[in-house]
Amino acid sequence: MIDLIPALLVEEGRDSLAPVEEPAVLVEALEDLYADFRLAAIADADLTGVALRDALERIEAAPLFESIGTSAGFGPQVTPRVVRRVAAALGSSGPPVVITGRDPLADALRLAAIPAVRTGTGGFAEAAIRIRRIGEGGLSR
Repeated sequence: MIDLIPALLVEEGRDSLAPVEEPAVLVEALEDLYADFRLAAIADADLTGVALRDALERIEAAPLFESIGTSAGFGPQVTPRVVRRVAAALGSSGPPVVITGRDPLADALRLAAIPAVRTGTGGFAEAAIRIRRIGEGGLSR
């Protein structure tokens, strides 16, 4: 599960979202993950699912996600509780690994025993590599 803001997209204006990195780099990293994992995208409830989907369609990444939405049905912000509920609604058999650019959310997820990977100086592509390593059993969290 990808916490879209700010891991993959950033808010440019009230109704405008832009990729955090070169779109081709993001799509390549997403395609690599898509090859072996189910992808879901989520953001806080102050954004609309339509705006998120439109932003992902502009960089040709929308088809790579099984689900694109907000926390609105479960709470105002993405939290460990919201992540669990969204994962359950998607039929996930276990907790997802979450990519996020928010340090407080990553810490809260880890305290709730939900694996989280922060995007950092290496950007989204580096976080995608870490997700692959977790999936292969190379990293614990």
